[in-house]
Amino acid sequence: MKTHTSQLWTVFHSSLLLVGSCVAAFTPAGAQASTITAVHTFPSSIAPGKTSLVLGDDGDYYGVTRAGGESYSGSFYRLTSGGTFTELMHWSGPDGAYPDSLIKGSDGNLYGTTEGGGYYGYGTVFQMLTDGTLTVLMDFTGGGDGYHPDNLVEGSSGEFYGTTEGGGDYGDGTVFELDDFYSLTTLRSFDASVTGRLPNSLIYASDGNLYGTTYVGGTYNSGTVYCLDPWGHIVVLEQLGQYAFYDGANPMCIMEKEPGKFIGLTSGGGSYGRGLVFTYTEDLGYVTWIDFYTGEYTGYAPFSSPILASNGSLYGTMSTGGYSPSDVDGGGTLYRMEFDFSNYSYNFTTLVNFNSAGPIGAAPSAGLMDDGAGHFYGTTGNTSIGSPKIFKFTP
Repeated sequence: MKTHTSQLWTVFHSSLLLVGSCVAAFTPAGAQASTITAVHTFPSSIAPGKTSLVLGDDGDYYGVTRAGGESYSGSFYRLTSGGTFTELMHWSGPDGAYPDSLIKGSDGNLYGTTEGGGYYGYGTVFQMLTDGTLTVLMDFTGGGDGYHPDNLVEGSSGEFYGTTEGGGDYGDGTVFELDDFYSLTTLRSFDASVTGRLPNSLIYASDGNLYGTTYVGGTYNSGTVYCLDPWGHIVVLEQLGQYAFYDGANPMCIMEKEPGKFIGLTSGGGSYGRGLVFTYTEDLGYVTWIDFYTGEYTGYAPFSSPILASNGSLYGTMSTGGYSPSDVDGGGTLYRMEFDFSNYSYNFTTLVNFNSAGPIGAAPSAGLMDDGAGHFYGTTGNTSIGSPKIFKFTP
């Protein structure tokens, strides 16, 4: 069974409102106030990008910027829990440019992709030690292996998977595997009219398969949700846009909350044209739940998946929308979402309204990082009146 109409839902708007240099919180009596603070301010020339920080085995936090550095090709940095920021290396072009993803591998080292640069100029897969030592593992040629790699994830045996924005058999992107000898295999080439194009998210699920989304393409040119097995066989789980876009359009991300139970976000479609929350399960298929809209309640334009916190709730960011006196379309939001698959109950709560003129900034495009001690770290972007920042949020 598939449901394509949004359900009745409840939004709680008791959020942090950033005004000037103050942090104001609306907090029920007896409850602890949430706090958000800026722990580092980047120069205005820096673009933090959509990659969340990564918690290292040493307890420090690591991240990349898409721009900046000596060659303006991106940088790799460390942030300690005490707030000390250190740039550890800069990309120069031949070793890659414009890093797009960063993850921690099972061996404790960091791995990621660059959109461009490398030997052929079409992007790389890299290994990064926490001291800033870089090793390029794969240079993309721009042909059958694709170009502009992204969305790196690790499999159960130490292999890595990722997507490319273009290239492959049809020019519409690929899913690739990089084995533990760093040999690349193209598992699947996307065909825009069938499986979609512009793949923009990928996860390695508990069943050993890969699940992901494409931003556009498919039967209705509004994107797809798909499942890919380790041998490259693909099943399109949903062709978005077939119900006058009330089923959503342009999916941005997908994550597995419980084994076999997936939650994703779109940036288009829905009742207000601003996107929605969907779930996919074997018993119900694809179901839509929460519609985003332009008011101060939800925010919209998510660029990253929410994360599952130790308290069982999901936390994430929207890059636009929400209430902001300094941003015409809103400065973005930080939200909490609770979803119980046992009875399909849910709540969506806006916790933070970002504001370009405030001390935290606006336009968060990266996901959040849970430090394991009850705090979340994220970044805000460049705006016309503010520089990007790293922030710390305590619910």
